Amino acid sequence: MDIDVQGVSQLRATLAEMDEKSLMRQGFVDIFLQPPSLEELSRRLHARGTDSPQVIEQRLERAKAEMECASSYTHVIINDQLEAAYDQLVALTVSRV
Repeated sequence: MDIDVQGVSQLRATLAEMDEKSLMRQGFVDIFLQPPSLEELSRRLHARGTDSPQVIEQRLERAKAEMECASSYTHVIINDQLEAAYDQLVALTVSRV
């Protein structure tokens, strides 16, 4: 699932109430995908050319706030190089199966 930091917080609270033997609780893994920097994220968003400057600014503000929550995740992947980030993501998810 791809959910924001607020959704992850709610999911964690729900899982904490479940029996420890629950497959849902045992299979849960949280991974924060993070841009290398806010400057790089800004560059990428502008390069896409799909959002207005106002929307980009809103996205950057939200990203900044969410990046402050990264340390609460079990795993953090820096999306600096797409293939390397993808390989890390696959390695984490495959090891859970």
